[in-house]
Amino acid sequence: NNTEAYRILDGIESQTCYCGTYIVKDFNGLEVHASDPRKNNDSIVKRIDFSDDSNKKLYQSQTVQIVDFEDGVFKVARNEGYIVANNTQLEKVDGPLDDSCRLEGMLNLAHERHSNLGERLKELEHISGGLSDKIEHIQQEEPSFPIFSEFQENSSDVDIQIVKEPVCRQPSDDDEEDLKKELRLVQKPTVVKDMPSIAPIFDRSR
Repeated sequence: NNTEAYRILDGIESQTCYCGTYIVKDFNGLEVHASDPRKNNDSIVKRIDFSDDSNKKLYQSQTVQIVDFEDGVFKVARNEGYIVANNTQLEKVDGPLDDSCRLEGMLNLAHERHSNLGERLKELEHISGGLSDKIEHIQQEEPSFPIFSEFQENSSDVDIQIVKEPVCRQPSDDDEEDLKKELRLVQKPTVVKDMPSIAPIFDRSR
């Protein structure tokens, strides 16, 4: 329902990631690429012709709204371009101030979580399959403990020790680790970005 959807969105928004407001630290400024340079098949990344007013160059102390960062490339909000830089040239100083930038960052994290959950689902299916195989194998053996205890006529004289345990409980992380050890599974590490409101995409104070 909508309430659950908003709760999930609030949880995503409360996290921090690369999405946010950045300031140009490089003395020479930074260039903005019209397209993702990682998708350029040329060995030399094409630079923008700054004689064209439609293209952009950022100068030192200007700020820019960034959606994501990967492989040395920052993605600018609202599809305004891409910046090749490191964290000493372009430094995060605040969260996203533009609404679209904020929502784009949330969408990126949602997609990433979806991918991670897909891997998680495959792992759980692997565990389920392993457990089913083990159950089938072990049921061919004699029970390690009587499924039904033997009836004794003088049952009232029998000392029965009852261990009180919760009737039902939610599985914990420890349970899953025990399952993995039992099935000798190796879990792949899951990397999830941490994720940390109207402003111009580029601060044109200069």
